[in-house]
Amino acid sequence: MDGVKCFSCGKEGHIKKECPEIKAKKLAKIKCFNCGRHGHLARECEQESPALSFGSSSSSVGAMALPTVNGVSYFDTNVGQAPVSTVKYIDSHCHLNYVFDKNHHHEDFNSFKNKFNFPENFSGCITSFCDPASFSSFGICDELIEHDQVWAAFGFHPHNAKYYNDFLEYKLCERLQHPKAIALGEIGLDYSVRSQSEVDVQKEVFRRQVRQAEVWNKPLVIHCREAENDVFDILSFLTF
Repeated sequence: MDGVKCFSCGKEGHIKKECPEIKAKKLAKIKCFNCGRHGHLARECEQESPALSFGSSSSSVGAMALPTVNGVSYFDTNVGQAPVSTVKYIDSHCHLNYVFDKNHHHEDFNSFKNKFNFPENFSGCITSFCDPASFSSFGICDELIEHDQVWAAFGFHPHNAKYYNDFLEYKLCERLQHPKAIALGEIGLDYSVRSQSEVDVQKEVFRRQVRQAEVWNKPLVIHCREAENDVFDILSFLTF
């Protein structure tokens, strides 16, 4: 790195993204969830976590024994750092249609579980359909929610608020009457630069959907980004 100069500290020998001064400043703001001190991450903490004991283990990563909880290995070395557990669980928020698209999967949910080796204690999931395209009778949602382990939430994500109209509200209400539809969402407000819908449009669409949740007696799945006060105000006004 001879001749290379950092644009942050002005010193030679490294570039800005490798600057030790920048790293030190970032670390100073980080709090370790293990010991409570600042300056390092929990995975770098020298103090042993009270919840974990590094006893002898037949499995090891390098020379370090894997942590155990009640004698059971906390990490599964076959899949990286996935917690090992026999407790049944349900994924309360996912987007199976997006996951299928991302992984170019065009078969049913059973084949998807087999392909990605779902754990035996997986008991189900609540997949959120928040794109109006998924409300169509030709969408993937019909096939997915027929599966015993799949339930659904339907709603207009704030990114899609600009597409909301009376017809699509009617289609949304149709979906909410499905016996596997257990929530309305995800809905809310998003004031970040990622959102393409105007703030006033988002607010009106959010209000209309909250009213529909009351009509159909459905809990809400809320999306809120940089809009906490407005979300709270709308919910307080409409639901209390």
